[in-house]
Amino acid sequence: MAFALWEDYAADMQSDIADIKNLSGKPVAGAITAAKFLEYFTSEHKSWTHLDIAGVAFTDSEYAKMRTATAYGVRLLVRYMETLSA
Repeated sequence: MAFALWEDYAADMQSDIADIKNLSGKPVAGAITAAKFLEYFTSEHKSWTHLDIAGVAFTDSEYAKMRTATAYGVRLLVRYMETLSA
């Protein structure tokens, strides 16, 4: 499945200070702008993946006073790599 990396989003990441900024400032298309940001660094690599898993990275826990990490993304990637190597 290909992700739409429309050029319209490139202008949102222009910066007066840095080569590129990792924030569009818009309340929509966060996953698209995050992937567009990564595309800047992967232009020489035709096959790459952006997993937008931050939303499930932390959760409430009855054992902690504050939100704790779930390791959801870590487990996902480990299982995927195990499947590839099997």
